Amino acid sequence: PAFFNMMVQGSTDTLTLYVAVVPRDITNGQDTSDPQVIQAPDLRRIAYWLNEGDGLARQEIKAVTSPDLTNVMPPNVNDPSTFKIIAPEVKRIQFQYFDGSDWQDTWDGTQLGQDNMTPQGPPPAIAVTVDLDTGTGTKTYRHVVAIPSASNFNPAFISNAQSGAANNSNNSTQGTTGAGM
Repeated sequence: PAFFNMMVQGSTDTLTLYVAVVPRDITNGQDTSDPQVIQAPDLRRIAYWLNEGDGLARQEIKAVTSPDLTNVMPPNVNDPSTFKIIAPEVKRIQFQYFDGSDWQDTWDGTQLGQDNMTPQGPPPAIAVTVDLDTGTGTKTYRHVVAIPSASNFNPAFISNAQSGAANNSNNSTQGTTGAGM
């Protein structure tokens, strides 16, 4: 059997997710058990980054059919037709990756785990800190997203991750969820 480990790669300013999804663009309410329904690729690379001057950018690449999967990695995307600005009010973004005990500034889920044979996969949690332009100033929000599919996930990590959410200003709002972005 083949296994797909949902990979996470990122730095403080870019988050890249490799995911398997049921593509909405192919179902359109059709019966997917019908052999006549053409299936689109379900492996995707989804990246988030701050496109300076424009706001928070999101790019989704269909992994099977795109030559851009490894050729052009965000934030070095020069063709604006390949990504969308999803939040122009975002003026700063920071990603951090919880390894179970400490926050890390980078994460590469393709690196080998403790057994030196299998990839380490995603972190148990990812913190997203954004500065938003409210029109009357800037407000900072920090949101911790639990990743239950992480190989070392433990629900107790989330309380540790939340309590370890240092460097939040008094204007910050914090949250934790198991849902994606």
